[in-house]
Amino acid sequence: MEDSQCLVEQRKIAFLP
Repeated sequence: MEDSQCLVEQRKIAFLP
């Protein structure tokens, strides 16, 4: 399970305007 990677990707998108 690589939830960490998913969270990282979501976080990057969330940082975007």
